[in-house]
This record gives sequence, C-alpha cells and structure tokens, in this order.
Amino acid sequence: MEQKSKQRIVLGQFHPRFKKEFRQPVVTRCARRLRVRLTTTLKNNPIDVAWFAGIADVKADFVEQTIRKGDGVLMNRLVKTREAVIKSNLAHHMEAFYLLNATTPRLSPRTWVDQLPHDKKSDMFYIVKPYGARGGTGIALKQGKELRYDEYVYRQVVQEYIQRPMLLHNYKFDMRLYVLVQSLHPLRAFLYKDGLVRVCTTPYEMPDATNAADTFMHLTNYSLNKASKNFKAAPSADEVLAVSSSPSSSS
Repeated sequence: MEQKSKQRIVLGQFHPRFKKEFRQPVVTRCARRLRVRLTTTLKNNPIDVAWFAGIADVKADFVEQTIRKGDGVLMNRLVKTREAVIKSNLAHHMEAFYLLNATTPRLSPRTWVDQLPHDKKSDMFYIVKPYGARGGTGIALKQGKELRYDEYVYRQVVQEYIQRPMLLHNYKFDMRLYVLVQSLHPLRAFLYKDGLVRVCTTPYEMPDATNAADTFMHLTNYSLNKASKNFKAAPSADEVLAVSSSPSSSS
C-alpha cells in the first residue's frame, strides 16, 4: 500500500501567503476524484504538478523556491505571463511595439495607459477600462471632453472606441479562443477546438450621448448581458449536437 501511494501523482498547491491551505476548491475536488495526492509544501514531498493560486503569485523567486528543485515538474502558469494577460500591461507593450515599428499595420486601436490622450478629440468616443477588474466591471464609454485627470484610476486603460465594429445580425460580438501555452522558448501552443462567441443583447448603434451608457449594446461581457431582459441562454452542447446531426439540418 505504501509503495502504491508513492506512485500516485502529487499535486502541489502553492500560495505565498496561505501556505497551509488549499486555495483552489475546484482543483482540490478534481484532484481528490482522480486520487491525486495533494500537498502545500515541498518538504519531503517531491511533486509532479504545481498549481499556483494566481498570476501575481508566479514570481521568479517564488518559482525558484518551489519548482526548480526538481526536473520535469508541470505547472499551470508560466513566469512573466502577467505581462501579457493583464490588460494594462499588454496595452503598454503593444503601444511600445507600434512606437518602435512605425510601419507595421496597426491591429488594435490607439491606447493609453496611466495617461489621457494628449490629442483627444472633444466629440470622439473612448472606452475606459479600470486596472485589475473583470466581467465588464467599471468599463465606460466617454467622449473626449469627459476625460479628466480628477477621475483617473490607477493603471486604467483608455482606448479609441471602434465605432464601426463587425456585427453579427446587427449585434456587437466577440470571440474568445482558448490556448494552452506549453513553452515560450521555443514557442509551443495548442488551440482548443471549441471557442466561445459572446453577443450583446441590444442591437448596435453608433455611440452618442443617448446610448453611450447602454452596456447591453456596447459591451459583450456575459456577466453584464445576462441581466438584460433580452438575454437568452445558449443551448447546451448536447442540444447543439442533436440539431446539427438531425436529418433536417443536413438537407
């Protein structure tokens, strides 16, 4: 029995502050269901998988203390990816790239971090996003004349609003794709086949003073649109498969 337990996969959940608690309940439940042994310490516990509590926890010194004591350890986050997955950091790096590569076609609207547009146009609309928020919290559309430093929020992102976006049946939408990055050097990534389309619940109109605050029209976040009276839950995956495989759908 002892030898069998040594052969079980060991998953370490690490948090720089909560060093004796399992901070990820979903991961904990899945691990126990799969009979994976859990630990929060490396002492006498060589691990196979390391699960960090959050992006902010993946710091070089913390990784040095936890991961690099053994070879072949899998981890759920890569060091320094915070620079790409936090909106203010990503925006800062994108703008630096365009500044250094002036002839490169722009794939994103002009963006400002920690500052307001120096050449802002009074009647032009900008989208303002707070630092560290999620689910559409705190995002607002404002005209240039409404942007003021006395309303400034730490590390906020100000971006030119795309007033003529691609629409889906007259509704604004976005696509969320999931990628597993196995390695950065060399770059090795896997794209998950099933993506996600998020759709607004109010038909789109060009922004003006009467509709700029209509989050159901301008923001695709599910956490916001589910509160709309026009919201309709998407069918389950089983229902979609049943429809797509029916004789009538193939005719």
